[in-house]
Amino acid sequence: MWNWFEHYGMTLGFFALGLGIASAVYGTYLMKNSPKRGKSTSRDRANVFFRGAALMTLIAVLSFIEAAVAIQRNHALKEAGFFPFGSGWVFYGYYDQPRKTFLSGPFEKILPRNEAAEGDKNIPEKGDLLEVLKPSKVYIPYFQLTGSAHENDAPILYKFIIEKSDETGVVLQPKTRLSVKDVVWKNFGPMNGISIWARVEIFNPNAQREGTVIPQTPAEKKQ
Repeated sequence: MWNWFEHYGMTLGFFALGLGIASAVYGTYLMKNSPKRGKSTSRDRANVFFRGAALMTLIAVLSFIEAAVAIQRNHALKEAGFFPFGSGWVFYGYYDQPRKTFLSGPFEKILPRNEAAEGDKNIPEKGDLLEVLKPSKVYIPYFQLTGSAHENDAPILYKFIIEKSDETGVVLQPKTRLSVKDVVWKNFGPMNGISIWARVEIFNPNAQREGTVIPQTPAEKKQ
């Protein structure tokens, strides 16, 4: 909801304000141009438009306030280093699997791996810890239209072309550490290799990483 107000709150406010002004102008017109006969009826109609104008103005003010709060809140979250949403997708690179070399990237690197990781050590896996190497945008399909509704949908699988509307506005800077929640890749042929994407969250050093083993306490070992 906060993301929706950040993107559309001001638009809703100006639209409501425009309707309010139009209602007030038309109400004034009815009051000034009402004939002597049926004057009370015209006045009643004018009052309806005046009340509508007051309601639209109230909606506009509330929308402006909500938008301002949403923008300030999300900006504060970004400055603090956290996403203003649950998780998002970063592009890891184009990878030639047979040769085990990157055609483009990687734009992040894998730090000491998840203990349960298997497979190609050059491809991140769920539970890994990444460190950003180059400024990297965070994507969610149609984010600017639907917020984080498609948070779990990998952009490269969910749609054919990555667009401006998929950008979340968050750009990760080098040294930023990320927890990997999911990894997907898509094959674009032998010349282009596979496109690797990871769904990530900002790394929380106090959280237990997925795939790691929690040591037993002495009491648990006795049981």
